[in-house]
Amino acid sequence: MNPTTAEEDAYARIAKWMKEALAEGLDGVEPPDIEPGSSLAKDDELTPGLRASELAWIGISAAREHLYAAALIWYSHPNGVTMPTAYGTLLRTAAIGASNAYWILKPHNRDERLGRVFALAEENFKHANDMIEEALETANAMGFADAKVMRREREKAARWVEYRESAKRRRIARGNSSKFVQTRVIRWAGSQLLTDDASNGGNYALIWRFSSADAHALSWQRMIRGGASGALAAAPSRRDGTKLMRDTQSTDDLLLLLETAKLTNIHALALYEQRRRAPDS
Repeated sequence: MNPTTAEEDAYARIAKWMKEALAEGLDGVEPPDIEPGSSLAKDDELTPGLRASELAWIGISAAREHLYAAALIWYSHPNGVTMPTAYGTLLRTAAIGASNAYWILKPHNRDERLGRVFALAEENFKHANDMIEEALETANAMGFADAKVMRREREKAARWVEYRESAKRRRIARGNSSKFVQTRVIRWAGSQLLTDDASNGGNYALIWRFSSADAHALSWQRMIRGGASGALAAAPSRRDGTKLMRDTQSTDDLLLLLETAKLTNIHALALYEQRRRAPDS
């Protein structure tokens, strides 16, 4: 397959996934009921504070929202809009949500499943505490601090620390000695779903990292789009007149990120449906 044909094939597959995301829209973003006596209902009983079903649905719904947003951008032009920086931001978040949900729902063994739930909960509580601490530090540095507000927020931060430590103890009690690491979960999701190529799990993790750099470190854009050789990918688009994503590699990267985020969310949702309905055993 020559490069032009390969890019056209990748472009067609991107359009297919975008069409599906657009058709799904935001229907079903609200979580379905957990049936009494189901496997997921039992998981929820054993995960107080931040229930297993809540953590899983946060990921599934976040992925769906960001995939839908990407599709809205794509179809804002009749022939599709190719903007790798914007898609990198949206699809990276979709990949995180879908992969995290799939990761905690996948194990058949309950101890392994709950060990993952508590690891993710521990990470969520850590982020919540970090955000409060950073906000308080900024407010204090800028002279906006109010003693009563500071005291209230400090108490809130202390609760997040307590929740985090509780989740850590429960994670270890379930036999999970490893803290949550997002890149490992992303790589795991890619290796589970992209079975046509053994390297795709690593590629997916790499593209996930690249999309972060593309979105948050603008100097990366010059390198990924040909800046290292002194020439940005500036050939006029055949489709919409823009000068973005004009090389096969950029199109393939977008396809890999989009396709895996979408496939991961499909599998996560299927597992969620199974576990919310299936009788606990």
